[in-house]
Amino acid sequence: VDTAGECQVVQADLGDEAQCVRVLQDTKPKVIVHAAAWTNTSRAEEDPQSTFRANVDSTRHLLRHSSPDCSFILFSTDWTYDGHKETPYVEEDATEPVNQYGLSKVAAEEAVRASGRAYVILRSALMYGGPSPYGGQCCFADWFDRKLREGQSVSLFEDEFRSPVYVHDVARVTRLLCQLLLRSSASHPPLPMQETYNLGGPQPLSRLQFGEKWASAHGYDTSLLEGALSRDLFPGGKRPRHLTLDSGKLDALLQTHQEAPLLAVRDAVTHMLAGESAPPPPQS
Repeated sequence: VDTAGECQVVQADLGDEAQCVRVLQDTKPKVIVHAAAWTNTSRAEEDPQSTFRANVDSTRHLLRHSSPDCSFILFSTDWTYDGHKETPYVEEDATEPVNQYGLSKVAAEEAVRASGRAYVILRSALMYGGPSPYGGQCCFADWFDRKLREGQSVSLFEDEFRSPVYVHDVARVTRLLCQLLLRSSASHPPLPMQETYNLGGPQPLSRLQFGEKWASAHGYDTSLLEGALSRDLFPGGKRPRHLTLDSGKLDALLQTHQEAPLLAVRDAVTHMLAGESAPPPPQS
């Protein structure tokens, strides 16, 4: 992104070290926001090597070949936690992932911390929002929104609980953190920011409960939704059941900088349907 706010799209395989070097030499970033990842958890179990290449090697390449003065934002995941805790996780809770995807993200986090540079790690929950301007599937709600619009039934897990977070909130959190990282690196002497934040919405919800709120806000027929059990489809225990997040630390940061808090689902969908350029609504 240049000083005028124009964004240049560059395609590269960040798991390929040579391509990573080329991109960094061409762009010379002051802040890296590393959101690229292999997120298909089922395929991660089948192919851990590709998962670690995408999630860990890419992180190490970016750290190795960027300037030490370049700040780093890593998008991690709520899947770094084990899912056995039935109250919301805080950042100080142990990271004890139960699958390859979670293990790869913990390894990426460790690489960032070991770099010694200014960084922020965001342990993000399940994201949702409007359709991607670039085409393809933007978030997990895309596929069932399409089915509901077409009048098809949808099965959603009712035995997994997450803290779904609005992608518009994710974007404004990222923007604020970039500003803070640039400000800290420009101070004399530099005051490196090294923080980990949970990034989840304020409501603990199963996917079915989320789907009901989504369908109701859009005026879809909620009778098309039916519950399913994750443990029946994934009996091996590789999917954590309770991954709700306490994002109080991040909300306190937003409040300090006079930013709106993270939105609940109903308010987020209202904002989305009104057009995402509109200011966020007050929390209901």
